[in-house]
Amino acid sequence: MENKKKILWESLFLVLVFGGTVYGVFHGEDIGKNIQIIKETKKIFMIPAIMCVILFIWGESLIIYYMTNSMNIKLKKWTFYLSHYPANTCNDADKKNSAIVFNLCGHTHTKDRFIEMRRGTMSYHVELDCHDNYPISIQDIKQDIIDFKNNVISMKNDIVKL
Repeated sequence: MENKKKILWESLFLVLVFGGTVYGVFHGEDIGKNIQIIKETKKIFMIPAIMCVILFIWGESLIIYYMTNSMNIKLKKWTFYLSHYPANTCNDADKKNSAIVFNLCGHTHTKDRFIEMRRGTMSYHVELDCHDNYPISIQDIKQDIIDFKNNVISMKNDIVKL
């Protein structure tokens, strides 16, 4: 049953992409003139042409599939906004992580990856300077943010006890 649903959705997606492509190509064109040209074209050439269009769209979807799944990163309910400089995403830090848009920025060359979060924005620095000149994985970023938020909550609770 699950396989049939998947085939249905993928077929619907193919039809939508094909329809959008046709609309994009013929938008603003004289449809009557195009239909006349299609009628005058030998049908033997139309079949391979249509097959090539379908093959092209299938190839594009395959490329997108491999690009999005190549790193095997599962980001359930986390939203990241990538930017060159830190950006305020207008979030309440007290929300659940799934309700926050985190900004990942990478230009300011700071050693403190949480400097913007200490200032009240949800920006996390991913530049190499913050991570001893090593790249960082998205899973490590998520864990870093969770640990930082837990540490802030712990400090707030300690201050309240005083």
